[in-house]
Amino acid sequence: MTVHHPPGTRKMELRRDRMLLECCLFRYCQDPGCPQYSVPFYGIDAFTGRTSRQPEEHMILRKLAIGFILGAIVVATIWAIGVVRFDRPAASPDKPIESASAQKRGGVLRIFQYDSPASMSIHEEAFNSAQNPMMAVFNNLVLFRQDVPQNRIDTIEPDLATKWSWNADMTALTFELRRGVSWHDGRPFSAADVKCTWDLILGKSEDKLRTNPRKSWYRNLDSVSTTNDTVTFHLKRPQPAFIALLASGYSPVYPCHVPAPEMRQHPIGTGPFKFVSYKPNEAIKLVRNEQYWKEGRPYLDGIEWTIIPNRSTAILGFIAGKFDLTFPFGLTVPLMKDIQKEAPQAVCELQPANQSTNLIVNRDAPPFDNPEIRRAMALALDRKSFIQILAEGHGDVGGAMQPPPQGVWGMPAEILKTLPGYGPDIGRNREEARKIMAEAGYGADKRLAVKVSVRNTPPFRDPAVILIDQLREVYIDAELETVESATWFPKVYRKDYKIGLNLTGLGVDDPDAQFYENYACGSDRNYTGYCNPPIDKLFDQQSMERDQEKRRGLVFEIDKKLQQDGARPILFHNRFATCRQPKVKGLTIMVNSLFNGWRMEDVWLEKRPTPTPATEEPSPPAAPEKPALLPPSPPPADTRAATGPAEPPAVSAAAPAPSAERGDNLPKSPEPQPVQHGLEPEQRQVTSNQTSPVVDEREQLDPNVRDLITRGWELYYLPYSPARWQDARRNFERAFELDPRSSEVRIGLASVLATKLAGGWSPVLQEDLPRAESLLREALDRGTVSNRAAAHFTLGVLRQMQNRLPEAQSEFETAVALDPTNARAQLHLGETRLYRGEPEGGIAPLEQAIRLVPDGPNLAVAYWALGTCQLLLGRVDQAIDLLQTASAANRRSWVPYFYLAAAYGLRGDRERAKSALAESIRLKPAIKSLARMRAENRWLADPRYQALQVKTLDVGLRRAGLPDQ
Repeated sequence: MTVHHPPGTRKMELRRDRMLLECCLFRYCQDPGCPQYSVPFYGIDAFTGRTSRQPEEHMILRKLAIGFILGAIVVATIWAIGVVRFDRPAASPDKPIESASAQKRGGVLRIFQYDSPASMSIHEEAFNSAQNPMMAVFNNLVLFRQDVPQNRIDTIEPDLATKWSWNADMTALTFELRRGVSWHDGRPFSAADVKCTWDLILGKSEDKLRTNPRKSWYRNLDSVSTTNDTVTFHLKRPQPAFIALLASGYSPVYPCHVPAPEMRQHPIGTGPFKFVSYKPNEAIKLVRNEQYWKEGRPYLDGIEWTIIPNRSTAILGFIAGKFDLTFPFGLTVPLMKDIQKEAPQAVCELQPANQSTNLIVNRDAPPFDNPEIRRAMALALDRKSFIQILAEGHGDVGGAMQPPPQGVWGMPAEILKTLPGYGPDIGRNREEARKIMAEAGYGADKRLAVKVSVRNTPPFRDPAVILIDQLREVYIDAELETVESATWFPKVYRKDYKIGLNLTGLGVDDPDAQFYENYACGSDRNYTGYCNPPIDKLFDQQSMERDQEKRRGLVFEIDKKLQQDGARPILFHNRFATCRQPKVKGLTIMVNSLFNGWRMEDVWLEKRPTPTPATEEPSPPAAPEKPALLPPSPPPADTRAATGPAEPPAVSAAAPAPSAERGDNLPKSPEPQPVQHGLEPEQRQVTSNQTSPVVDEREQLDPNVRDLITRGWELYYLPYSPARWQDARRNFERAFELDPRSSEVRIGLASVLATKLAGGWSPVLQEDLPRAESLLREALDRGTVSNRAAAHFTLGVLRQMQNRLPEAQSEFETAVALDPTNARAQLHLGETRLYRGEPEGGIAPLEQAIRLVPDGPNLAVAYWALGTCQLLLGRVDQAIDLLQTASAANRRSWVPYFYLAAAYGLRGDRERAKSALAESIRLKPAIKSLARMRAENRWLADPRYQALQVKTLDVGLRRAGLPDQ
């Protein structure tokens, strides 16, 4: 069917002719009046319904004129340069053309990804871990151009369809289908396959999808009909942007003859690559489709997606050249910089992903069924801190739609700043939130305990740690709960959570996809259960609007209302990096979708000439092994050099602090052990707490492994910087790759994984703790006595961080039994007994630690812990003497002054108590009440300890003038 142009002036017709010519010559047009989709002469304008196929005589004449002009240009070009290439891909205004002569066939593209998807069925999966690999197996009816970074309605081009048209009221969209296309099993593709696919999504077929994440996209689709080689989508109401949904990588055509269960395990498509195999936790493998309907495509022999759950291991593999491409949008800014440092030849792109990190709250689960508590949570958010900490400032604050300029529909900044929680005064927002929580019955003495559920992958876990810390500011004590990827969607779908952190990636940058999928009443992906019928009506109104400026205004109004309602508070919009080896060509990274750019048919690998090998020369004799620079005792996870002696632990390390600059995180006790370079073994100092194995007790290791271990410890003991810490980790990771059975390697790597020092002790990303434990398990009962003691010690420190103090105490006791001269093990044993309410039992190991290293860097910590034991036992004078020694040993630490204030208060010396408290608060302004102290000391939850604290420490601090609230 054809829809005629409305009558227009001759001037307007001439202008359109000019734009048609531009489309023909340059294959693109940015003018709003251009024919849509960059498909010359058969493209259809989605919003006006116009087609360039006009019956009028003057249209034919104009086309003839354009043909003459094009012919003249071709002749002139041939005459001028003698050559014309017609086999190059369509140009993109955003990307230079790579000539066909440069494109090479062959090679397997190697990519890593982090987790194992539940299945290979795109229509049943919500994550890019399944969709990205499988997009290369299928075709769509239409597709966003793969060489244009920004997905827009005008960048849609034919795929399995050859052309399309709308009826007059835009309720029927008809496609003419491509002929001669076969499925990978040899069956012919037909219109029936298209109908079967969308009947399956609509739930109208006998076959059923196990899950249906995008069913809400098609709530306006009434039916699909076929006639020979045409397919018509019949809509319940006008929806001009419907075609954009069909152009997403989430909208492939499935075969009628393959049942849904089989598509989960062995999908059959028509795309450039055939599915070969999927082994969970191993790999997804694809091979070239030799019968692909696009002649000459694809260039690659195959694609392998290797599954490596540990991010560091995967990145090291890329740096070593084992992979050609990182997981799409799988790198944070710091990780990208690490790659650029270690592999400067890598080509990295940092782009927005049209993916928001958001807070999801189960509105049916008390007390979160109270809208005021949900509002308090939204007010607690400091959005810019997420961006600063996780992405070093590379991210965007926005609403539901992706912010401009990469996003097409996002609210401008002047609207955003008017919304609750988006203003710059975070302190005022949180004060308001605390008042709301107080009215709901919560406060410093009655905090709300809850679990924050997240998918068990780094992009989910990392921001969840920061979220947990921010919620603490409004009397909510949250604990991280990780959920494996295969069960995450079913869990949130059945609302089996209270608070969650989710990443919402949009398959299409269009309001129809966002609003109906994530916010409409009854949508499977509406995880929070938000339902507002008047807003649903606005969803329909914007969807039907043909005037795009009017539609934009409606979208802003809707997005503003969603944020005001706290429907799904948006923390921030992500920018992630993708890195590739320089030999990877023909790949375009999209800027407003992480789902739509992975067809891979245009990607090729540059083959570099192999250099002629030089004549091999005899290898020089091996140099004598470098003297071991082992740490004074096999290093634990918590003993690092900072700028000076640090402070005792006072907060739980169960959830990492978000930043090195936080003032609320108390440092643990680093013990700087400077490595002495360039000295012969007999010249190096040996302190009394050295417990490293003697030379003939050491493991027999390859010199390269020994050198990596040595360099790792050298970096580990230098004053902390993120770069040094990462370098230390890389050395131990490489040593582990070379010798995974070495106890020394396992202890070193586990130590680095377990903790880092950044202006205060905090665990590294939670993903590393289980791996650290696994590494240590095999070293506990193997190797030298010193190594076994070190393994138990390091495991004890890890248990401290997990707030598993009884297990930590057991590990420290074993370490001390194996090596009584290990001062650090003695110190940690004494501390742990103190925290468990056994101050009498803590005294002996603490005194032993001081005897072993009377002038060591941990002196302040040891005297503080010993003084606190005496204070809790009511021995005030002894406590004062010990705490004075601790404060003298480290004048910059607030903790000895704080406890000294309590001791003076108990003795009745109020002036000294107030003076000590004032000095403590000067050094640590955040500790300004007993309630705050208890909040900061949540890991000191043993009833025995608390009973002693109430009778001694709390009484003394009140007398010193510290208020309860």
